[in-house]
Amino acid sequence: MCVLTSLKMKKISTVLLAFFAISILTQSAFAMPDVHPTALSGRQVDGQGRQVEIMIFIGDGCPHCANVEQYVSENDVMSKLPIKYYEVWYNPENQALYAQKAQEVGYTKTGVPLLIDGNNFEIGDGPIIAYIENLLSKQTEETVKALEQDAKPVQPEPQLEQSQPEITPPAKLSANDSAELNDIIKEKISMKELLKSPYVYAIGGFVLLDILIALYIMRKKHRP
Repeated sequence: MCVLTSLKMKKISTVLLAFFAISILTQSAFAMPDVHPTALSGRQVDGQGRQVEIMIFIGDGCPHCANVEQYVSENDVMSKLPIKYYEVWYNPENQALYAQKAQEVGYTKTGVPLLIDGNNFEIGDGPIIAYIENLLSKQTEETVKALEQDAKPVQPEPQLEQSQPEITPPAKLSANDSAELNDIIKEKISMKELLKSPYVYAIGGFVLLDILIALYIMRKKHRP
């Protein structure tokens, strides 16, 4: 970790100069601050579902900052995580942002490199690199799980077996029943053939004529 020196702070405003000068007197050069790093909680997202920016505050010429930048570059981390650098040794605006963000996460000292990820922060090249590696590992695990989930074959829904209706075979007729059935069928056939015969109609005509003649005679006898 690199500490802000009073020579470099001459270019900073009076208020910020006092702030950094006091902190420099309270810590030795390159000493790791006594902080309680927050636990890893995974990536945070904003109200629109986008990942919160990971802020890394660095100093131009700081060897520990260079270690972080080298790791990020060699592992193409910026294409996987929304990391943004903020140089604070020569940039008064970034110094003010540093002071604001450090206060928000509860970091009361000054030193670089400092990583701030939402409510999480890490100080020093080793802890920062370990934090980034942890995020990348989680990201890889989530990607693998998603791919495995997509690759799972869709199980077909079990089809219910359609029950076939039971067909009851016709009961077998006894010899007597069969003979009676044949006789009935023959009788019906004979009646049909008889009705089709022209003699039936002739006989019916004579019978009807006889009935009409009888009715005429009976009516004539009873006439006064």
